Amino acid sequence: MLSDPRVEVVNLDGRLFVKASPTSYDVVILHLPSPSTLQLNRFYTQEFFGEVEGLLGEGGVFSLILPSSPAHIPLEMAERNRCVYEALRAVFPHRLAVPGDYNLLIASRDLALTYDAVELQGRLLERGVETRALTLDYLNYLFDPVRREIGLAYLGEAGAMANRDDRPLAVFYDLALWNSLVNPSSTPLFRLLSRLGLRWLPLPLLLCLLLAVRGVSPSTSVAAAVLTTGVAGMTISILTLYAYQILCGYLYQELGVVSASFMLGLTLGGLHMSRRVSRLGSLKTLLKVELLVAAYIVMLPLAVELPSTPLARWLLPLLSCLGGLLVGLEFPLAGHLALRAGGGVGGVAGLLYALDLLGGCLGALASSIWLIPLHGFWGASLAVLTLKASSLLLLLSIGPRRLHLLPTP
Repeated sequence: MLSDPRVEVVNLDGRLFVKASPTSYDVVILHLPSPSTLQLNRFYTQEFFGEVEGLLGEGGVFSLILPSSPAHIPLEMAERNRCVYEALRAVFPHRLAVPGDYNLLIASRDLALTYDAVELQGRLLERGVETRALTLDYLNYLFDPVRREIGLAYLGEAGAMANRDDRPLAVFYDLALWNSLVNPSSTPLFRLLSRLGLRWLPLPLLLCLLLAVRGVSPSTSVAAAVLTTGVAGMTISILTLYAYQILCGYLYQELGVVSASFMLGLTLGGLHMSRRVSRLGSLKTLLKVELLVAAYIVMLPLAVELPSTPLARWLLPLLSCLGGLLVGLEFPLAGHLALRAGGGVGGVAGLLYALDLLGGCLGALASSIWLIPLHGFWGASLAVLTLKASSLLLLLSIGPRRLHLLPTP
């Protein structure tokens, strides 16, 4: 088929092509693996379906497939398919679903779709389309009402949320599905995370408040700030990469640009503070850096709202660099304060470096598997902001009486 002269192959990211194409189409067929990654998920969101809807001409049809089962449908599979179907429902008023090993979803803006096998076969004959497998008996089997009721009843259940760019639910449920198949012992954990929501957010604040009341050492407060900044730094990096992917299409070499921008910021921030730590190395400065990191986290989700213009290709690496700069400012400053509070160079450096790496590890796991997929950009930012507020509370608890342990400007 690819050798047919009427076929034009375009080597371009599919979503970027849909955004930029000036041509309308009668049929758009999406045939990709399930939304198991943030990259693949971009083709199963309400925003992408809206872009496809704008690409269809009058009477145009859009189709996609989702892995399913004609018999037993695990909860995780049902949740994944349902959130994608809700995204489709939010865009297309006319929809048709055919159950099987793969659910076939067909949608249109203005064309009434039917399950009538006789009518469909008549349309094929009218257009002179000869088919060997798509017979009337097979169409009757595909569209059998009982078969559809058994295989698709879960799609109509109330309460499902749509899969969106800024809340990629399908990624979480696909990951949960595969873990339930290869490691069933992980199923309770994933189901707990799906039900937990953000009700846990007050816990870090309450814990740090309790510690602040009982009193903690300045070095412990500084160490907590480094740990939460490690979480924040990794979350910032992942959010920036994902926002870039949504707005600008595939990454490839741009992945290096965005990541290098963050590392450049880290270098500049660390170098700046290292050279000026003797003059700026105070608790007050650390509090200011903590507040700037918190403010940055609050503003970062707005990046996904940027228009898909060439400006986004430059602005997002700059935002990544700024995030790295803020994170880079903190490590030498925290090390300086921890040394002044007591401790040897080797012990302080090793502890803070270990806490920074631990925070980065926790941030990578939590943000990519749990926070971003289930709670979206704003939910992930709110969770990290809560952690930063907790460490900020510990720093504030040091109090004037104990400031003599730390330098003042």
